[in-house]
Formats: sequence, C-alpha cells, structure tokens
Amino acid sequence: MKIILIANLAGGVGKTTLAHSIATAASEYGKKTLAIDADPDASLTFLAGIENPRLTLAEVANEPGKNEAAIVKTIDRFSLIPSASRLIELERISDKFKEAISGYELVIIDSPSGPNRILPQLLSLADRVLAPVDGSMLSIRGALHIRRFLGSESKLRINLITNKKVNDFGLNQIKSDLDFVETEIRFDEKVHLAQFANRSVLTTYPDSDFASDVRELTYSLLEDFSLI
Repeated sequence: MKIILIANLAGGVGKTTLAHSIATAASEYGKKTLAIDADPDASLTFLAGIENPRLTLAEVANEPGKNEAAIVKTIDRFSLIPSASRLIELERISDKFKEAISGYELVIIDSPSGPNRILPQLLSLADRVLAPVDGSMLSIRGALHIRRFLGSESKLRINLITNKKVNDFGLNQIKSDLDFVETEIRFDEKVHLAQFANRSVLTTYPDSDFASDVRELTYSLLEDFSLI
C-alpha cells in the first residue's frame, strides 16, 4: 500500500479536485483505491455525492474497526472514508489506522487548509506529498510551510503540481526546497461542470485536457510506486 497526501496550507489551490481526480484515474487503471477526506469542510465527500454520512474519519480514526462500515463506494469507482464538520474536533489518529486500511493498493488523503492538529500525523502516514500550486505567492508559501512542518531532516518527498504557469520569481523561491513533477495540469471549465454533477471530470469529460493530464500524472505515480 502506498499513501499520497494532497497538502497545501493555502486554500483554493485545487487540493480536493486533484485528490478526486487521482483517485478516479487510479481506479481506471485497475488499482484498488481508497480516498480519505481529512478536511472538516468535507468538499471531497460532497463531490463524491455524499451528504451527512453517519460514519466519517472522525469516528474511525481512533476506532479502525469501524472502517468497513464507514467506507463508501463512489460512482467514480474508488472507495471513500467521508468527512463532516465534526472532524474539526479530531485530535489524533490511532497508530493502528494505517494497518486497518492496508487492503488497498493506493490511498489518497485530502488534507485541510491551514495548520491543524492532525496534519503532522497525516504527514507521518504519507509516502509522498503532492502540493498543488496555482502560480500565486500564497500557494507557494503554503507549500513551503508543509516543508517546514516536516523539518529539514525529513526524507519525505514533496512534489509541486502546477496548474498555471508559475512565474520565474516564484520558481526561484522554491526550486531548491521542493521537487516539481513533469506533468502540468491544464484546468478548464469542464472541471467545474463535472463538479456540478458530483462526478469526476475524468468520468464526465474523459477526453478533456485536464483528464489527460491527470491520467498521465497518476500513471507516473503508479510507476514510481511499482504499482504498474
């Protein structure tokens, strides 16, 4: 099992869209995929078409035995541990949680924006961190804060995913601290149209530039993890 954490302390940079899309693409490639909504805002849960779930990460984080009852199969074919606003009260995740989700080949965690109590534990679970940036200095700053959360001695890789051209000044600020992935994600209006239908754009508009880019990124990640 490999775990990817989607993280950036800045909000509005596309974390949830990326988590939803990678989970869909991995499922298309035949991988047993679990997405975890670790954001009290529950945006990933909403995009998956789930409202007011009875069990969420808030209930299963410290009682992993409830995982089976909490996990929902989405219309985009990946499994999901949903979230709700009560997740904001979560202070820790059980040491047994990783073992409890080990039946999946790939796990995608959508993290909340801003500093929070469980972010260090989410980072400790991850094999890779993907930090989407949109070209603004706020998004770059949010990605650098993740690096500082980890500390200089951490060997965990943080990869930046660009969805717009990052200016040269921004690049010079971060290229010595963080890695870039080769694939740039081309966002377009089809992403929002798909979200209105509570579907992944990969399912609704499979031939879009965005869908093509996410599939390329996901395939690269699966190759890196020797899952394909």
